[in-house]
Amino acid sequence: MSNKPLWIISSKARPLEGCRIKFDNSEFYLVECLVPASSTCEAQAPLGHALRDEMFELAEVLCCKPYVASEREDTEQFPEIEEAARKSAQTGNLAFALFISEDPKENDDTHDDSHGL
Repeated sequence: MSNKPLWIISSKARPLEGCRIKFDNSEFYLVECLVPASSTCEAQAPLGHALRDEMFELAEVLCCKPYVASEREDTEQFPEIEEAARKSAQTGNLAFALFISEDPKENDDTHDDSHGL
């Protein structure tokens, strides 16, 4: 179990050949992950390699901030975030929560284009 605070990172990533999480033809996916770290720099350090392990290429870090569960308004919509927070805190490693299609045509109320790991 890690004593470091959790950080939540929102990023934009491109699926690579052989990616198992390709559920539409989006060029990019929005990725949410959590990681214990002492600083934003330390939090972001393992992201590129972790994405590569899932066959994604990091395009951009959109946001990296301390994770405060009580401040989250989307916990009912995305329970994967809380699950990843627990896993990350227990293991001391980065844990992916969501991969969401960036294609706006694919993100409507008729289906869910989020995918947790």
